[in-house]
Amino acid sequence: EQIRGALEKLRKQKEDFLESKTNRERQRHDFLTRMEAERQKIVSEFRRFRHFLKEWELLLLARLGEVDRELLRREEEEEAKEEGEMSLLNVLIWEMEEKLQRPTGRFLQDPGSALGRWEMGRTQRTMENFSDLERTLRAVSQQNKILQETLGGIRAFITLDPTTAAPWLLLTRDRRGVRWAPMGQELPHNPHRFNISCCVLGSQGFTSGRRFWDVEVTLGGTWALGVARGSVPRRGWLTFRPTDGIWALGRCRNRFRAFTSPPSPVPMGEDPERIRVVLDYGRGEVAFHLPAQKKPLFAFQNAAFGGESVFPFFWV
Repeated sequence: EQIRGALEKLRKQKEDFLESKTNRERQRHDFLTRMEAERQKIVSEFRRFRHFLKEWELLLLARLGEVDRELLRREEEEEAKEEGEMSLLNVLIWEMEEKLQRPTGRFLQDPGSALGRWEMGRTQRTMENFSDLERTLRAVSQQNKILQETLGGIRAFITLDPTTAAPWLLLTRDRRGVRWAPMGQELPHNPHRFNISCCVLGSQGFTSGRRFWDVEVTLGGTWALGVARGSVPRRGWLTFRPTDGIWALGRCRNRFRAFTSPPSPVPMGEDPERIRVVLDYGRGEVAFHLPAQKKPLFAFQNAAFGGESVFPFFWV
């Protein structure tokens, strides 16, 4: 009877094992199917994106080609006119020189008639008018600018760099969030780590283009967010200001401010749940928005990035 009971248990365990194995295989198959679907979606989207870019490239270059050809046609036309006028001038000068060699009595023709012939034969010189070509060139430039902003205005996927996080900061496992830990941590020495100021940088730096990312902030509390140069000091207390390589906005002492020198108050109706950071590296601009609003809460202009990589910056 004991053997029978043990046998039943083993059979049940085998059944459970096979069921578990089947479930694992099903999960693995489902995962592989989803992964392949995602791969195909990525390939398809980038193929479509490359096709879109190629069409734009051909369109803009074609319009520039039209301007170039029209400019060349006008130059050739102008050169032909100038050659004709120069020939007429040479003939008139030769005739006048010939007449100067004749006896005075035989110089019957009024010298002013030669000037009259020149005035009649020459094309009235006017300032070259390229206004139509200028308009076309401006239109192409504007389209290219829109394209650059479209390409550059890409939502950045921000993760935090644990090697920069101060000892009093705890990062979430996915490195997408951070909170203050009053007890601190024993961490190995690292020259990239902020040793006193409770700051952390993003993992990815930017040296061109236009990027934006949204940051969920704690209601109340004290915090700052923005961007910082890669060379921002890591030792000692930091001062948040552009001259020190930090462009930030935050909440401190129950007030919102942009960390200029001196700080600039930022009017805010109520505590926001999310702040959008917009970095335009080429223009040297760092702006802060409520995601639903187009007008920025505050914008730093003419930021001196100095060609360095600029990283997302957080202080809590």
